[in-house]
Amino acid sequence: MYKKVYRVISNDIKKQEKEEEINTSLSKKGEPYRQSHIILSADQPYHPTETNMDHDSVKAMLEGKGYDVESMKGKYGGLERSLLIKNPPKHSHKHFYELARKLGQDSLIFSNGYDHELHYVNGDKAGKHQKGQGTTIHNQEPEDFYSTLEDGTHFTHLMGDDLHTHSKFVKPSKKMQKSEGSSFYLCKNEDDSEHPLDNPSPNLNLIHYSPEQGLKSIEPKFHGVRKIGSEAKQGAPTHKLAFFYAEGAKPESLVTSGSKSKYVTNLGNRKIYDIAKDKDKLWSKAKALADQRQVNPGVVDKDDFHQAIKDAGYHGIYNSGLDKDTMGMVVGMFHPTDVNEEHEMHPKDFDEASSKNHYDEQKSLSSAQSHANVYGHHNPEFLHNLKESFKVK
Repeated sequence: MYKKVYRVISNDIKKQEKEEEINTSLSKKGEPYRQSHIILSADQPYHPTETNMDHDSVKAMLEGKGYDVESMKGKYGGLERSLLIKNPPKHSHKHFYELARKLGQDSLIFSNGYDHELHYVNGDKAGKHQKGQGTTIHNQEPEDFYSTLEDGTHFTHLMGDDLHTHSKFVKPSKKMQKSEGSSFYLCKNEDDSEHPLDNPSPNLNLIHYSPEQGLKSIEPKFHGVRKIGSEAKQGAPTHKLAFFYAEGAKPESLVTSGSKSKYVTNLGNRKIYDIAKDKDKLWSKAKALADQRQVNPGVVDKDDFHQAIKDAGYHGIYNSGLDKDTMGMVVGMFHPTDVNEEHEMHPKDFDEASSKNHYDEQKSLSSAQSHANVYGHHNPEFLHNLKESFKVK
């Protein structure tokens, strides 16, 4: 993919297309090429492959591991399909590098939405990359050297000609250029350190946000009700999930916005499976079953993966490959989960998932202030000590 592509976009070509292009130096919300992303392809390999995965199976695998992936088409000397992976965690970069190499591709692209790097993963340039900045949006479909999003937007990331070895996105190494075996753990943590949910306590509090009040259990059947935009267009999954934040995580604004109550439960004896590390190789087992199908043989999707997880005795999933402060601390449960406590939303709940009743804390502090006003406003030390004594521990 992208063999001899972006370096051939010369100043002459840009001048010829100047009237029909819009330079994208300004950021617009919702446009994936302006956000952190990776672009790679499984089509038309230029080098020997170490996997027989095609465009559709790579996309299904990535979605099964929790990635937001969009299919694109484009032309780089010849027509081909590619995948745009949106907002990938930094520690996944080296794994995508390795995936592109195994797919026999010449290169892949890393971008933060403005700065881009075209990394060569095979051939005599392997381990080097070209750098670029800015993106051109084409009003009309160009003759060559462009990508097209699902909404019909044609764009080209601008790249320089020089080759570099120092990258801001990934550090190629000899290990990365060697096969790591037939299994590929795409979301494996970079430092292999233990994730907070790897060995959770049964007393771990799980927090669910909802616009509905008075719920007694959190039901997976409502999976997807609050989705918007492109997510809302996707079909309902066979294995629905009820989602919770582990206590201490930072919740998404999409989840907290419009919520009236937060519901608290705990993990108990439920088993949750890390879909990133996939230690039981359940993806491979799902793939083996898919190979036996008459329809779409060998194609594994998220539902196939989740079925294998449920069959293995797990009650839910999490993804250690995502940000440990936010999405990496989300737990999805396959079965209804009873509620232990319900609290009204409080401003603090927008910053951190917590089992505390913040209103109780606020009421106590207000009481402390009232007592202090009556008995000790003239004594700063008394006021401080009284406030501390009223705090909810």
